[in-house]
Order: sequence, then structure tokens, then C-alpha cells
Amino acid sequence: GYASGNNELAKEWLQETFIKVWKHRNSFKEKSSIDTWIYRIAVNVCLGDLRKPRKNITINEDLLSNSNYDDNIDNNEGNIKKMYHCIDQLNEQNKALILLELEN
Repeated sequence: GYASGNNELAKEWLQETFIKVWKHRNSFKEKSSIDTWIYRIAVNVCLGDLRKPRKNITINEDLLSNSNYDDNIDNNEGNIKKMYHCIDQLNEQNKALILLELEN
């Protein structure tokens, strides 16, 4: 669900989950079911990756110089920066949900 249909990302997270399960297998205290323990690790892997800073999208001005939309692009780029600034003000969970939706 966190990968939103991105199979490559889901596979990456699955592999990372199995690595963490293997590395920390001795820390399982059997206070919950093994399924619950592994599920929490998987959720933490997904949310941890979603919290990583994303690369900023830059627009190549040379490609746009012949466009009739230069004024709109400057305005849109400014709006996008403002939007991401607002998103950065959210708590981690809300930020992850918004970014998940924006980045599909």
C-alpha cells in the first residue's frame, strides 16, 4: 500500500524488511506474534524511506526558452516551492501521506 503500485519500490522495501528481520531476529521477545513483529518492521521500513528528503525537481530553462509558457512556468515553479514549504511544516505522518499522494 505504501508503494502505491510501484513494484520496484515494493520489492526494495520487502528486501530491506527481510534484512532487518534477519539482523534483529535475536531481539524478538515473543510479547506479540511474529507476524505483528515483522509487520511493524515493514511499516517502519516504508515510512522511514518515505521520510527521506526527496530530490527537488528542477526545470531545464534551455528546453523552455522557446516556449510560450515561460511566465506560467515561473509562476508554477514558485507555487510548487511554496507548496513543498507548506508540506515541510506538517508532522512526519501527515507529510508522508501528502507526499505519497503527490508522488503516486
